[in-house]
Amino acid sequence: MLLHICLAAASLLLPSAQLPRTALPTRSSVPRHRHSAAPLLILIDDDRSWSSPTWLWGIPGGDASQACKAMRMEFGEKSTSSRSHRMYFLETIADGDDVDWMDVELAIALAIEAAMIDERDDADWKGLLSDMVQCRFEGEEGRVNLRVALSTRLKPAPALDEPMERLAVRALEALGWPNRGL
Repeated sequence: MLLHICLAAASLLLPSAQLPRTALPTRSSVPRHRHSAAPLLILIDDDRSWSSPTWLWGIPGGDASQACKAMRMEFGEKSTSSRSHRMYFLETIADGDDVDWMDVELAIALAIEAAMIDERDDADWKGLLSDMVQCRFEGEEGRVNLRVALSTRLKPAPALDEPMERLAVRALEALGWPNRGL
């Protein structure tokens, strides 16, 4: 799965009936008491993952580079995206409905990079990013490995039965993502 194109650009290329379904709900599906935000503008390519030969993390021109650009346009500190828009994404993750884990992992990876640049890596988040690049969170064992990797970095330590979605949200919060963006 890969974030690869903005919905606005896709709408110019495809009739609305042919647009791929986003992994995230529209604003109308979120209860009124939540943060109001425009629907997210990213689309998912379900054929990509960290282990894809074209992913190429850190190499310009790879699928990862395109996905990072789309995610930064959507949620970056200098984007038009606001804190409430990032909170909407976190709430979508926490709800667990239609969560695209490639989006979640990419957001965590970019948040880790931002924390490393700002010298805010207080829990070996760099090690987690290295494990992502080495595809240690792929496949059936991958989810278990990711759970362990996130749990060991979060303070206070999560309960053993804490949902994976909540661990991801806590990781993004610990990395300062809601306030700083990517």
